[in-house]
Amino acid sequence: MPAARESLLDAAYTALARRPWSAVRMVDVAASAGVSRQTLYNEFGSKEGLARALVRREADAYLAGVDRALSGTAPPGGLTTTATLTGGTGPTGPGRTGGPALSGGTTPAGSPHPAGSPHPAGSPYLAGATGLTGPTASLSPPGPADPRDRLTAAAEWTTETARSNALVRAMLTGCWSERLPSPSLTRVPSSSAVPAQRRADGPLPSPTDFVALVRDRAVSALAGPRAGAGSEGYDPAELARACELTIRIALSCIAAPPAEGSVADLVRDALHSLLSGPSRTAAARSPR
Repeated sequence: MPAARESLLDAAYTALARRPWSAVRMVDVAASAGVSRQTLYNEFGSKEGLARALVRREADAYLAGVDRALSGTAPPGGLTTTATLTGGTGPTGPGRTGGPALSGGTTPAGSPHPAGSPHPAGSPYLAGATGLTGPTASLSPPGPADPRDRLTAAAEWTTETARSNALVRAMLTGCWSERLPSPSLTRVPSSSAVPAQRRADGPLPSPTDFVALVRDRAVSALAGPRAGAGSEGYDPAELARACELTIRIALSCIAAPPAEGSVADLVRDALHSLLSGPSRTAAARSPR
């Protein structure tokens, strides 16, 4: 029941905007979605399963926005997020409009995630997180395909989404407030017959995973066959360093927003020397 599942996740998201997760009742989520409580349990199995599915969806939506930014279809100014989740009223999440916003504050809150130890480099999460769902941004007409602009757009998307979406912020920083669900990052036993729930019951991303996921997506986007002018001249190791530096700058700006300027200025300054042109290694390989 894909439609019912999405309606239930939307209802849970809206409920979380109004009260702490501990006070969200399954019966109210089902009623808000217009389905039976049995349908809710059939889809998610339990409240813990619902929490994992909600976190899984927000992680996928964030990464889908990163892919859009890196595709070069967003202008240098970045993406316009439809998620407004930091208080007041407005859109309620990626691809959703209307309803209250989810209060997330402006600085990391709460203690580190109880299961926040990084997954190893070859973790099931990193190996299997290739399918992304859900629109997360309103895109302006195609902009420049310069690698620096695309990395800057990804950094801006990261900081803006973390600012407006408390769940994404918690996932990226590892700091979960008492208002939020905090499912274990490790895989949990799953007997669900619903493929989407079996995936949600698998490993969830840690902050370290997100760094690797965004870095690898960026390298692939900027070094692939559709990378755009200039990208093919970069040394792979240099490009990987630039991509990882970008996401780490974005994460630092989430934890400590810059007092002056913007994340775009910081990223462009950092990338100026790294991606100012074809690397010496690449130049040495070029025929004279």
